[in-house]
Parts: sequence; C-alpha cells; structure tokens
Amino acid sequence: MNRKQSKQDHHSFGLAACVISVTPNREIQLFPLGEFRAIDGRPKDVPHWYIDVALTANLIAEFESRVNRTVVDYERQTLLSAQNGQPTLAAGWFGKLEWRESGLFAIDEKWTERASQMIEAGEYRYISLFLFITKDRAVTRLLHAALINNPALDGVDGGRSS
Repeated sequence: MNRKQSKQDHHSFGLAACVISVTPNREIQLFPLGEFRAIDGRPKDVPHWYIDVALTANLIAEFESRVNRTVVDYERQTLLSAQNGQPTLAAGWFGKLEWRESGLFAIDEKWTERASQMIEAGEYRYISLFLFITKDRAVTRLLHAALINNPALDGVDGGRSS
C-alpha cells in the first residue's frame, strides 16, 4: 500500500456521507462552497459542515499525492463488503480534483460502461461521498464515493460537461 497514514488520521475525526446528483459526464461536483448540511439533519454535533478554498488546497494536495485513483462503487459496498461478503464492484474512478467558485469538482471521472448505462437510464442519479470531518466541521479528506439513489445534499450541481 502506497498511502501513508498521518498522525491526524488517529485523532478525533468523523466520517460523513454526502449525496449529490450525477450524470455520465467526466466531472461531478463533490462539495458546494461554504457551509452545508444533509437534508436528514446531519451533522448532529455541529451546525454544519464547511469547505472553502483554503481547506480545499490541503485536501487536493493530499488527494492528488495518492498513486491510485479513487473508486466510485455501487450502494456504498466498499463499506459493507466485510459485513455482507459481497464483492465491491467499481462504477467508476477519479483522480483529479479542481476548486471552482461554486465548490470542489472531480474533473476526470471515468464511469464503467455498465454505470454509464445505468446513469443514462435513470437507474442511478446521485453520488455519495465518504470523507473525514474535523471536530470544527471542516472537510479534510475524501475517502471514496458510491452511486446511490438517496440524496443527502439538496441542490448541488451534478455532473456537467466542460
């Protein structure tokens, strides 16, 4: 494994899942600019989550230092595989992030043929993100993503063509 665990990974960080709209384009918005919360009331322990250009610089640097691309699975199976014994199939992969005025985007998403067909057919519409959040509500690390149909964030710009 080429990823080095930093000391901060062992401190008080939370794991959150956020869900946004997706299309079979090559880019997807991962986070909106500023404060945001899930429509189900998360986060419970702070008023909101938060990301800005300063936080994103560190997040992008950490993300892009990785050798492997980040998986987008189906239905959060990466988290469930050890419990249910089912394989974790990739719906897509991405490895490059970009900050824009409206938030953070994955700009080189590559969907599998199967995932592209399912997205085009409307069988999947959203992407769920798994990330580390500090106690002060800042997004600090993107772990992986999943195609899903239960959105947590309302109104985030889904995939767009450049």
